[in-house]
Amino acid sequence: MRKIVCRQVAIGMTLGVLVFLSGCAEDSNTVDSSRSSAESGLSESSWLAGVEPEVVSEWPENDFTGNILKPEVGEISIVYDGSEEGRFAIDWAGIDQESSNAYVDSLKEHGYTEIEYEGNDVSAGTMLQKDNIYLNIAYSGENIVILITDADRIEE
Repeated sequence: MRKIVCRQVAIGMTLGVLVFLSGCAEDSNTVDSSRSSAESGLSESSWLAGVEPEVVSEWPENDFTGNILKPEVGEISIVYDGSEEGRFAIDWAGIDQESSNAYVDSLKEHGYTEIEYEGNDVSAGTMLQKDNIYLNIAYSGENIVILITDADRIEE
């Protein structure tokens, strides 16, 4: 079971980076939801393929965001509600690398354990776990994407 969840989380992290990269090309005020999954680089079997991006200005209150802290720097820009598939993604804009690192550290202080980290001078990806909640945090430029996965809600 743990291997399956870890593999799904790794796939989710990759998808989170794809979400982030696809968001980089968009105007911050609009999202073209008419693009097909193929055009956005997502496979039809991806949990995200059927999820419409939603431009938001306020932190969403739900079972997923209730498991994490709200970043103190920057602002929310887009969410992807894949709650039926056990996932919820947040695109957070206006955060520098130092603040992104501080955010990850604050999550660790609140009980999350680092599973994986990969980074360089311009981008970083961190995978954290607390109980059955997995976080994939991808940083690049002045954005982070936070993918929250509830392993108890993922269908095998």
